[in-house]
Amino acid sequence: MTKAFLIDAAAREIREVASAGPSDLQRLIGCYIETAYTWGSGDVLFVDEEGMRKPQRYFFRLRRRGDQPLAGNGVVVGPERYGDDGEYLGTDDVTLDLACLREAVTFLTRDQADAWAKGNASEPATVFYTFGDDGWVTEETVVRRLGRMFSDMPRPTDDGGK
Repeated sequence: MTKAFLIDAAAREIREVASAGPSDLQRLIGCYIETAYTWGSGDVLFVDEEGMRKPQRYFFRLRRRGDQPLAGNGVVVGPERYGDDGEYLGTDDVTLDLACLREAVTFLTRDQADAWAKGNASEPATVFYTFGDDGWVTEETVVRRLGRMFSDMPRPTDDGGK
C-alpha cells in the first residue's frame, strides 16, 4: 500500500488515503481514470476519464493547471514505477505536502463551474495539431471550445444524481 491524497469534490476536502494500485485508484475516484497533471517530482493527479460526460455537481481546479475545472474527484499518487522491461510496477508514496496541495486546490459547485465556462466559452478545449517532418506544428485545428464542452455536459437531476 502506498500513500496517496484523495481530492473529494463533494466533501470539499483533501485527505490521505492508501492505494494498492490502479484498480484501487479507480475505486477511490469511482470510475476509469486518466492523468490530469504530473508534477516535476513525478507525483501524478488522476481524474475521472469521462467526468465531463456525466451529470456532475462538484468540481475542483488545480492552480498549476488553470485551463479548466476538473469534474468529480481526483487522486494524487507518487511517481509511477516501471521495470527494466517497461512493465508497470505501481507507484511510490506521494511526495507532495498535503498542506501545499490543499492551498493549490479550489472547489467549485456546478453553478460556479458553469459560470467559469461561460466566461471562457470561446477558449479551445480540444485542439488537434499537425506536425511537419521538422517536428514543428504546421496546423492547429480547434475541435471543441470550452463553452460547447460544458454546455454538452449532462445536468444533474434533482433526485441526487452526481
